[in-house]
Amino acid sequence: ITEQRKLFDNSQKNLIELQTSYDALQNEIKSVSDSEASLLVVLEELNMKSVESDETIKAIQNSKSKLEEELRVLTSSSKDNSAVIAALQNAKVYAEEELLTMKEKVVMCEDENEK
Repeated sequence: ITEQRKLFDNSQKNLIELQTSYDALQNEIKSVSDSEASLLVVLEELNMKSVESDETIKAIQNSKSKLEEELRVLTSSSKDNSAVIAALQNAKVYAEEELLTMKEKVVMCEDENEK
């Protein structure tokens, strides 16, 4: 029973760690999404200002290219984070199933000890 209890406690600890990691990644994805939205607003402003002058247009196009590259990097990071979250969700489901199995084993052992 002690070994089962240790396994059960360890499984619970792992589940809590997975949930913490999952929550941190959710926050990171929200931050990335907010950054993407901000970059899209800046890109829109740059597009509206591009009618000014040839020199200004060149400078804006350079800035726009840099922002687009940053947006691509952020989008790529967001996709990577989504894959990590999916993997963490799968791990969480597995851990919950393992935890349930451990709970059942603990109950069985306690029942046997009572007999």
